[in-house]
Amino acid sequence: MNRLILLRHAVALPRAAGAEDRERALDSQGRIQAESAGDWLAARGFAPDLVLVSPARRTRETWAAAAPRLPTAPVVEDEALYDAMPEDILAAVERESGEARTVLVVAHNPGLQELAQLLLARGRGVGLETVSRGFPTASAAVINLTTPEDPWLEGRFDPAMETPPGPAPRPQATGPGDRA
Repeated sequence: MNRLILLRHAVALPRAAGAEDRERALDSQGRIQAESAGDWLAARGFAPDLVLVSPARRTRETWAAAAPRLPTAPVVEDEALYDAMPEDILAAVERESGEARTVLVVAHNPGLQELAQLLLARGRGVGLETVSRGFPTASAAVINLTTPEDPWLEGRFDPAMETPPGPAPRPQATGPGDRA
């Protein structure tokens, strides 16, 4: 495996009284976030060869909203990813990855953020500060593992920091006499 993409589920509805946490669905903002994460991954060529998903409804729905933007890849729903510690997530990746070069994991915090920090701290720490600042819903960390002893952050998606789609800005005049 050369690349590991860690994608936190998007914003979900609050837990209803008497309902299980696993059954929390995405809300409308979460669907938009998940689509944006898929757009971001696709635009940068971060296409997975394998996708591992927690069995929670919000993680499955996050992947379902992001997936149409990416090439088709096998999906494995893995019980070990629900509310997992970093070591459990890494064990699932190692167990399932096989010949996959890029593995995408859709799961939960704090495990995803802690795994990103753990991996990046193994090397020179390139990107460690970025992932240490937070891992909000629908965020992604793309970790390059080409050199296993020096993993580095190849990309970072945070839906709160993305510019919403819209018309391109108008060019500013720059000729003589134009105001800057």
